Amino acid sequence: MRLQILISTMHSKFMQRNIKPPAEYLVINQWLTEKPESNTQDNIFSYNEKGLAKSRNHAIDNSSSEISLISDDDLVYLDTIEETILGHLISIRMQILLLFRSKHPIKHLIKDIRVKCFGIQRRV
Repeated sequence: MRLQILISTMHSKFMQRNIKPPAEYLVINQWLTEKPESNTQDNIFSYNEKGLAKSRNHAIDNSSSEISLISDDDLVYLDTIEETILGHLISIRMQILLLFRSKHPIKHLIKDIRVKCFGIQRRV
């Protein structure tokens, strides 16, 4: 499993901080007034628009990892962030994926999926 931190920023604020996360990351830079300098990094994308939801949607679209952490541009990360997050996901067997609901009851199918994919023996 790989973790990628998805960072939304405005007017190159994150890049000006010159602090890089200790894990793979992707930056969505939104600008309205002045176009940013050309970027040679393949993990920074700039868009002439505004809106946190738009920025995060672009980040998700451009993400190439199995696990993504949506983040703000003003955070400082622990050196062990990747190991910590992946360790916790493994320890809870990624049960967060089981929050999906269906309009039509398909409990037997959900139970089969839970047992086969996650080894979970709880009753649905």
